[in-house]
Amino acid sequence: MADHDQNPERRRFLTQSGGMLGGFLANPGAALLSLVAGSLVSKTGRSAANAADVASFETETAVAKKVLHANEAVNLQGDPLGLDLSSMVLVSQPEAWSAQKQCNRVLLVLAHGCAAGQIDPKLSRRHVGLSMIELELSENGWSHRISGMMNRRWHAESPVAIEGMRFQENAPALRVQRLSQGMAGIASMALSGWQTVLACEARPGDSYPRFEFSEEREKQHFHRDWGWVVEVNPFTGTAIKRFSLGRVFPVSASLAASAGKPVSIYLLGQREDGLGFLFKFISHQRFDSRMLTANASILSMGELWVADIEKRRWGRVFEGSGGRSWEEAMVSPYQATAQFHGLPEPRKLACDEVEKHLYVHSENKIFVLSERLEPFDSQEFEWNETKMSFDDSPFEPADQAFAPFGAGMFFIEKTETGPAIFARTS
Repeated sequence: MADHDQNPERRRFLTQSGGMLGGFLANPGAALLSLVAGSLVSKTGRSAANAADVASFETETAVAKKVLHANEAVNLQGDPLGLDLSSMVLVSQPEAWSAQKQCNRVLLVLAHGCAAGQIDPKLSRRHVGLSMIELELSENGWSHRISGMMNRRWHAESPVAIEGMRFQENAPALRVQRLSQGMAGIASMALSGWQTVLACEARPGDSYPRFEFSEEREKQHFHRDWGWVVEVNPFTGTAIKRFSLGRVFPVSASLAASAGKPVSIYLLGQREDGLGFLFKFISHQRFDSRMLTANASILSMGELWVADIEKRRWGRVFEGSGGRSWEEAMVSPYQATAQFHGLPEPRKLACDEVEKHLYVHSENKIFVLSERLEPFDSQEFEWNETKMSFDDSPFEPADQAFAPFGAGMFFIEKTETGPAIFARTS
């Protein structure tokens, strides 16, 4: 077991919240409960286990309390909470509790999009990326525990590793491993079945943090560092940009993970002209649902596919790259979409493993892609526009999160002085 796992404060937090110690679940009942609850996706977009939690906060008895405001310190180092709060996820689910016992700590991961235009461009570099805050429940409700060791901040000046691998026949495996300049603005996030967060780096726009470069070569290298899926392990504090998932500038991500099978990561990427394209990454490694740390590198190696909506067929990005190297194909995957029709105004994805559907929100329409989610079964799919409303779709609200069993509700709300995080207890 690592030395940091011996820290009694960290052990207590992980045990209460369903974290891992030495590669095993510190509280198996709590963490497995959260994983099962997350997989029971209903047609309304809420997990079956959380349906009661949502209802418990739709009453007048729920009291809202401001927890943290944009630009306030996330940790004792003084790192600010980003000025733009695009989404949140509850990473660490509290354990099941009764009248005699309850969990009193949770982790929230918050995504920050573009902040330039609100403050000095140089300062805006520290207002993008991700924040992770530790919240504690007392008789006065939920509050930010600023002294907590789990509070972390990643931004455009926080170096983040880029890693990926690919097997070759009769040749050594290709490996990409380098350090990027930092984390860009985050468009959205998704939770994995092994307790990590997948953060989608947004495509730069007019309001993007600006940087000064001494040479054109430095500028080109720097921008190759942005546009990836960043996998963050909140319990170890590591962040890795997954090279094998391609630099697709994802707007949204969703995944399908079943025990003993490869993992499928679906990405809704945005090309430079603003059109959206669907990508699918299929891991070579199979998902281990018992020892979650065995999945630490599951996104390091696999195959990236892109959907041809007109032909209703998936194609390998590398094969459609026109003879370029695998590394070049992953850095510039949109060269494989030159003959494809894109989706206007790409917005959101949601994978329904029960119904075997992938829902796609584009412009003001909702489409459904139907295929067998077990990887490698078929390269073809069905594509149809649905008549469902957004409220009836499986898209989860990005600005709120629920702790199970009525422990708390957390949401983002705009105030006169900027966005803030609020918590409700019933």
